[in-house]
Amino acid sequence: MATKMKKYDQYFDIDKSYHPEINPNSIKDEELKWQDTFPHESFVKLLRNFERVLSRETTQYQHGIMIDGTYGIGKSRLLWTIENLLKCSEEEFLAYFDEYPELKKEPDLRDRLLAHKKENILVITKYGDSGSDIKEFIVKVYDSITKELDAHNMNFAGGNSLRGKISDWLSDEANSVYFENLLKKPEYRGYGNLAGKSIDEIISQLNNTKEEAEGMVSDILSIAKERGILAFNIEMDDLKDWITEIIHINNLDAVLFIWDEFSTFFETNKNQLNTFQKLVELSESEPFYLMVAVHSADALKNQGGSMSSVYDRFIHCTVEMPDNVAFSMIRHAIKKNPI
Repeated sequence: MATKMKKYDQYFDIDKSYHPEINPNSIKDEELKWQDTFPHESFVKLLRNFERVLSRETTQYQHGIMIDGTYGIGKSRLLWTIENLLKCSEEEFLAYFDEYPELKKEPDLRDRLLAHKKENILVITKYGDSGSDIKEFIVKVYDSITKELDAHNMNFAGGNSLRGKISDWLSDEANSVYFENLLKKPEYRGYGNLAGKSIDEIISQLNNTKEEAEGMVSDILSIAKERGILAFNIEMDDLKDWITEIIHINNLDAVLFIWDEFSTFFETNKNQLNTFQKLVELSESEPFYLMVAVHSADALKNQGGSMSSVYDRFIHCTVEMPDNVAFSMIRHAIKKNPI
């Protein structure tokens, strides 16, 4: 009797939990493991630079990190893995470094990163959605950091936060009456995230950091801009001062803000890069680091003008996938089945 021919997929076992894209939805899959991230040469180089940034040993490394690479090359997975290396248990951390030959030969890097892991580092992650302008970007940075501080029961200097400024202003009786009357005007009745809310409800939501408030804050700022309300007008300098304050009052060794899919920000805010640069430069005096992923750093640099200055404020890591690396990743992903 002739032996039945086997199909190719019977010879190999491929991880069924594989996701072609890492994003806030895909990482909810419990079968998806950050430990499956293959430490190819570009990633090891990124880890080395990341460790030097956290060490702040020289001014050369007192900067944020910009990661670039073509679509689909795996930037999001690398950012996700860095986040998890800082948040996982020590046992998981050491097991990851022990699993791959590429990391086994990096004992110094392992020990240095492990030492940083034990420090008081606040990690914030965000995916895309940097806002339509620099004002919205500032709001999103404020709100994202506030949520993470609150999640760790840390002091978020509420009175100096953007939510706090607005809440305090609305808590004044005269201001409360004025703003309530504004919301009754035809142009603001049913306005966005403020629709159907009383002043007390707005204040309550602002004060509850467990509740989403980005949209509400943006709507309030829009009305304030139209009506010339300057009391809680927020600028980048205010954000920098607040970040500096929360670093010191919480004795933080670092604040790492990981922002994936950041290319759109530069496309939207070409005329506001001088303002953005102020935030990027904060790493020169305080351990606050932006780690952003874009599709082409060179294309950004070639824009010239303010973009050149912003570009120089980052350490750059390009994710590359030469054939030998691709074959190594395939070897890692495909397991041979016993015949």
